Amino acid sequence: MAKTLTTTAVDAIRPGRAREEISDAKITGLKLIVQPSGSKSWAFRYSFAGQRRKLTIGAYPAIGVADARQKALEAAAQVEKGLDPGAMKGAAKRAVPNVDGLVETVAAAFVEIYAKPNLRSWQEVQRKLAQDVLPLWSGRRFEDITRGDVHRLADSM
Repeated sequence: MAKTLTTTAVDAIRPGRAREEISDAKITGLKLIVQPSGSKSWAFRYSFAGQRRKLTIGAYPAIGVADARQKALEAAAQVEKGLDPGAMKGAAKRAVPNVDGLVETVAAAFVEIYAKPNLRSWQEVQRKLAQDVLPLWSGRRFEDITRGDVHRLADSM
């Protein structure tokens, strides 16, 4: 049975002995997945080309109730247009950006491709890269960075 999921309601859900999927009453297909370990995540279940599919939205509380609903609505709109949101997400993950290999280019690509979509604190990641990494490694090729370089950087922080 579907439940109206709120932040308070999600926080109050306790894990059981088995994995559980709780449907959201407001958005068809949106599920809160509760693992026996207590971790919670969001998924969107939909049908595409006659097959049931699941699109993982992300972990709770990094993605809140409102954000999960918005992402589920966006995925549902893609399905309505005849597009498979799961395949599109997979293609985006596999796409390799055309970078010149310099540390500053790789750092910028990391922020755009990973940090912004997945982290609420992406600005902090960007700031730490600009403050700690780029002053030391700017102009160097990413593949030339050694384990020792990383250890020295970590020790200096």
